[in-house]
Amino acid sequence: MVRCTMLREDTGRIKLWGINMHSLEKMLREAVCTGQPRTHRPWKKILIMVEGIYSMEGSVVRLPEIVALKKKYKAYLYLDEAHSIGAVGPTGRGVTELFQLNPADVDVMMGTFTKSFDYMDGEGDWSSWSACSVSCGHGNQKRTRSCGYACTATESRTCDMPNCPGIEDAFKTAATEVSLLAGTDEFNATELFGVDTDSCERWMNCKSDFLNKYMSKVAEDLPSCPCAYPTEVAYSTADVHDGVTHRHFRWKDASGPKEKLEIYKPTARYCIRSLLTLESTTLAAQHCCYDDAMKLVTRGKGAGAPNLISSEFSADLHYKVDILPWIVCKGDWSRYNQARPPNNGQKCADNPQDEDYYKQFEEATEF
Repeated sequence: MVRCTMLREDTGRIKLWGINMHSLEKMLREAVCTGQPRTHRPWKKILIMVEGIYSMEGSVVRLPEIVALKKKYKAYLYLDEAHSIGAVGPTGRGVTELFQLNPADVDVMMGTFTKSFDYMDGEGDWSSWSACSVSCGHGNQKRTRSCGYACTATESRTCDMPNCPGIEDAFKTAATEVSLLAGTDEFNATELFGVDTDSCERWMNCKSDFLNKYMSKVAEDLPSCPCAYPTEVAYSTADVHDGVTHRHFRWKDASGPKEKLEIYKPTARYCIRSLLTLESTTLAAQHCCYDDAMKLVTRGKGAGAPNLISSEFSADLHYKVDILPWIVCKGDWSRYNQARPPNNGQKCADNPQDEDYYKQFEEATEF
């Protein structure tokens, strides 16, 4: 288990806590409430020390939760970015950029020039390219090489595999959905926004035997959403075990601006998407979204919903089949989720709580 340090000044006492946030909060609460041993005087400073990426396990720190606890108990935060700076984040600025946090929330930030910044000099030869990340469709490959002490440089490239099975069904599904949206055999985008037509209602009410069968296949084909955001997908695709199907599925982070429209999931902080495999019987992908505490949003306007066409297969078809209904429904999740219910196969705790959920529902129906 990853261990982190909480250092109390004055007497220089050091305590270790596991990656469990409840353990850290319990120690912080005890330190604030009881103070120093024997005298019970308040601690002058409580310092939480963590690493951005733990080099032995490759785990990414749950920084948003730690920052929240740091602020709650008025502690100080020391962040060791030795392995994360230059490795994660859109521009390589480490875990603060990865989680879109203000660096000012970190009191002491440490880095090094002997790891990622040493990449320019280079040491050793590149390894062979890894196997493609997907067994069908479009994926990526990686290779590595040593770039100094305790440093590994990684390079990636795209790879094309044979078309995924079910391609005929995918096009048939897309054609069915688009024709239902437009109300005609020929797609006419202007009709979707006609003032005299509720296109969202038409999309919800139009059913077909084929679509019902396809939705049943999708439900059987896809993994369940993990109850907590799997941090290992933050910087690379990763295998995650699904306890419902007892299989491993590959997941990818889908929190970027290209995959997260404001009208699409306005309250979600993080999202993930499952990847296609040769075992897939459809071209669908599971889509799961999480709040600031990395807990699964199971309902409401921030909840993810299965994609009938994965963007991994076709971004254009994915837009027409999965994104366009959100737009014609003007982001009204209360209607959209009647046709595409969010997944909670692992029976995660309801999120948001009832009060917030009913408030969101009232806002959606009034809008």
